[in-house]
Amino acid sequence: MSPIVPSLPPHLVQLGFDYILAVESGDDVQATRLDTEVEQMPGCCRASRN
Repeated sequence: MSPIVPSLPPHLVQLGFDYILAVESGDDVQATRLDTEVEQMPGCCRASRN
């Protein structure tokens, strides 16, 4: 069963035990704004597009 995280920001999507930060491709302003949040989440890995 997945953990319940009541303080999870609305722009995060829970998938099982993993959390994915959803930022539209090319939305650098949004990605930059959320960068600090991502760094504060233990075990969070960034996926980059090449």
